[in-house]
Amino acid sequence: MGLTRLRGFLNRHRRIALDTNVFIYQVEAHPRYVVLTDPVFAWLERLGHTAVTSTITMTELLVQPYRDSSEHGINQFYA
Repeated sequence: MGLTRLRGFLNRHRRIALDTNVFIYQVEAHPRYVVLTDPVFAWLERLGHTAVTSTITMTELLVQPYRDSSEHGINQFYA
């Protein structure tokens, strides 16, 4: 999905569902995908826009930082 298509999608909705990878790409500022995650999180900051995610998202987010014993990584996701 390109940036134009993503923005069009976001403009048509008030609530979206987010998968774990969106959070990972945003926190890690992934060079390929942050151009797509930035608009999603900017959209979420607007009044009346919300998102839902799976109850296991936090667990999925913490797997790699715990595996790497990365206290900084763990704290990033809890923040």
